[in-house]
Amino acid sequence: MKRPAWLDEREPSLRRQIALAPLRAASWCYGAGARAHRAAYALGFAPRAKLACKVVSVGSLVVGGSGKTPLAAWIAAQLHARGRRVALATRGYGGTPHEPVHVASDGRHAQEAPSVVGDEALLLAQLAPGVPVLVARERALAGQLAIDRFGAEVAVTVVPAPELAEQVERGDIDGPRTRELIAAYVRTVRESGADVLALGCTHYAFLRRLIEEEAGEGIAVIEPSDAVARQVQRTLEREGMLAASGAAGEVVYLTSGDRDELERVLECLRASGADLPGAQPLAAAKGGA
Repeated sequence: MKRPAWLDEREPSLRRQIALAPLRAASWCYGAGARAHRAAYALGFAPRAKLACKVVSVGSLVVGGSGKTPLAAWIAAQLHARGRRVALATRGYGGTPHEPVHVASDGRHAQEAPSVVGDEALLLAQLAPGVPVLVARERALAGQLAIDRFGAEVAVTVVPAPELAEQVERGDIDGPRTRELIAAYVRTVRESGADVLALGCTHYAFLRRLIEEEAGEGIAVIEPSDAVARQVQRTLEREGMLAASGAAGEVVYLTSGDRDELERVLECLRASGADLPGAQPLAAAKGGA
């Protein structure tokens, strides 16, 4: 089915307003609930879990295919290699857990079937050998068991955040709907007792200010754009492709998708205040990225 063009209109047409009218009331209710839930935590009416270990939440903009699972496993594996006692916690997507908390892997052997804990949990165990993997709908419960059973010093959790990618690509990086979504997703991070939130997608660079405001002073937000740029520099140096110091650079946008769509996204982001250099987007070769 082709995506209706009116979904991406910057200025709502009458047709779009009519088509989306039934969702407006639901959006207001959802937003009111999110604000009330946030206020309950801010005023101390809702208990916030605080684990006796450090918690790193790995969040991304979409539910699947954006690299949250391998990034979380990489962080856990790196901590484990440095001698830290670390555990991974996930919700067990695709599984049918029958207990509040399941140990998918004790760091050496799988303890449950994929039908119970889901494929993601066992994939995490394969990607981070030596690291226990726990599954629970409430990540704080998984974290507490990781401390009690495995002596965990650090718990790494995965937090999906669907819909935000579309908001960013529409150029809505500061609107009410974007703020509501961020409030809901950061609430999940706060409830887990997280100390650190690692942003697992480059879209988040455009939302960092809002995310940091919502997270508050108690959660450190790590945005990886600078680290990615430094890694690119190291790779270019290794391959002998880095330009001489002081040489003028050139900005080129590549896409494996639709060139016109990329141009539209760039213009939407610039119109919303994003600082993006001007350049002509180029379509990547077939099979490129």
